Amino acid sequence: MRLSNRDEVSAFARQPMVRFVAFLLLPAALLALGFVGHSGPARLWYLLGAFGTFALAVAVWRFRKQRMWRSPAVVLPYAGAIAVQALGPFDFHSFYAHFVLAVLGLIGVTVFGVQSVMATGAPSLRQARHLAQRLSARTEWPADLSACRGVPEVRPLRDALFDEAGPAMPLLEDQRPQVRIAALAAMEFRKYWRLGQPDQVLKIAQTAPEPEVRCAAVLALGAVQQRFLVEALAESFRDPDPNVRRSVGEALLWDCERRWPWIRGAMHAALADVRYQFDGPLSVAGGRFSNAAVNDLITWAMESGPLGVRSTQTLAQHYNNQLAAGATKQLIGQLRDVVSSPRGSTVLRLELARLLQEYGQLTEDIVLRLIEPNTPSPLRLMAVEVMLLNFPSEQAIEVLREVAKQPNRELSLAAAVIVQRYLQVDLGLALGEPPPPLHSRQAAEVTKRVIDWAKQPVAVT
Repeated sequence: MRLSNRDEVSAFARQPMVRFVAFLLLPAALLALGFVGHSGPARLWYLLGAFGTFALAVAVWRFRKQRMWRSPAVVLPYAGAIAVQALGPFDFHSFYAHFVLAVLGLIGVTVFGVQSVMATGAPSLRQARHLAQRLSARTEWPADLSACRGVPEVRPLRDALFDEAGPAMPLLEDQRPQVRIAALAAMEFRKYWRLGQPDQVLKIAQTAPEPEVRCAAVLALGAVQQRFLVEALAESFRDPDPNVRRSVGEALLWDCERRWPWIRGAMHAALADVRYQFDGPLSVAGGRFSNAAVNDLITWAMESGPLGVRSTQTLAQHYNNQLAAGATKQLIGQLRDVVSSPRGSTVLRLELARLLQEYGQLTEDIVLRLIEPNTPSPLRLMAVEVMLLNFPSEQAIEVLREVAKQPNRELSLAAAVIVQRYLQVDLGLALGEPPPPLHSRQAAEVTKRVIDWAKQPVAVT
């Protein structure tokens, strides 16, 4: 349906940029009209004033167009036009001179006054209180408490709380967990707090009976920079609920470079806690572990128990993310150094060697180093498999026989898989399926067969 001319003009005038440009050009337009209606010195003065205010309008539009109405500079064309009108050789008994001064003064002062009121934050504060009241009066809530973070009132409340969190703080004392979750979601990763406000949120993060409320409180404190608050929040790495523990990682590890010295003690305790050994690796949302964190994790990976396992898992995921983002020479060199170092954790070296192989960065010289007798047997087996896959040799088969003869059923089963897959020796395994359980009868039979194969004399060619 085609719009009428009046509708087209109305739609055009509603565009924010059009209104802004029209506002800036109004002083020049009024002075240009004065040029048309006057003669003599006043005519020339109006012309010069029109050009000057037009230049001011262009300058303001060019340098302040991103901020538009928020910049006090938008009233400069009006101030310039008032100065032209007040200082020029005009007859102030004429209607037009008073009209121009009245229009320019009224509009300029009004805009400046509105900007001054907006700068105080009073309108946002009023809107935030209204939205907080609406949230408190809400009666219908999602059945899932976690979904309360996404109710429609949260986003506008977050925008209204940009300057001041005060209007939402009373909601944190509401008896309904839904209201508290929504209010905390509106303050998620908030940077600016008044004295005492983050302490109130921290108390909720530590003592709220509902895990969903604790999660929301943890994320609300995700951007605080005070060390004592960060250290206190890091204690929630050992919260009983796994979702809270994940939220703590999301809230604290995004700024790992700054915060790692503050949280490393709590992180060490959480990774070593046997209660959370199945939580898997820690991850950094939207960032990366700092060099100090990586060095600590490499050291912790050499420890036994959950600390070593989870540190290894965390490093493997960290390096996998780094390789996926782009394998730099520095990163590849670092990984190769860790894999080749005899002082490193065997499990970590094995994980990183597999990563290098997956990304085509496991070179032949590293593989040859890994099959040496002083290398742990799991790494030797991994290197043998790489050799048989890419550059088969009698040396690889000899190393495979050495490992297979060791009195370790787990190593024997791993060696049996390699023997059957690459040397086509039937040892009773179903390739493509997991190996049999270590204490099963089939595992015992496969172990006996691979040891018999390993003890066979090597044919002389």
